[in-house]
Amino acid sequence: MNYSKLDKVFSEWMRRKDADENGMVKCVTCDAWEHWKDMDAGHFIPRGHLMTRWYDFNVYPQCIYCNRILDGNLEAYEEFLAEKYGPDILDELWMLSRTEAHFTQAEIDELVIYYKDKIKNINHG
Repeated sequence: MNYSKLDKVFSEWMRRKDADENGMVKCVTCDAWEHWKDMDAGHFIPRGHLMTRWYDFNVYPQCIYCNRILDGNLEAYEEFLAEKYGPDILDELWMLSRTEAHFTQAEIDELVIYYKDKIKNINHG
């Protein structure tokens, strides 16, 4: 199964959707503001868990320092998620991550089209 196209378009969507008209977006774990192209799509639950890999509640813009150097800055990420959605989101994400996922290539291809369309509808950045 090839996930690379979906990973790329989903990452772009997650970094761009909350960007301002200049393409600037805030890191969810340290509040740094950077252009969406200079941010990572940081996953709270690692990407290896397919059920949460492309799950909007699990992925947010993160600066490269928090995502790569601090390995996701997970304590701050957990605080962000709990504040935004309530503490139950953490249990939901962990349970979902343990669910076995089976995607067909057709489903993956449909998601690529879905996120490409969402990106086309962004009016900035």
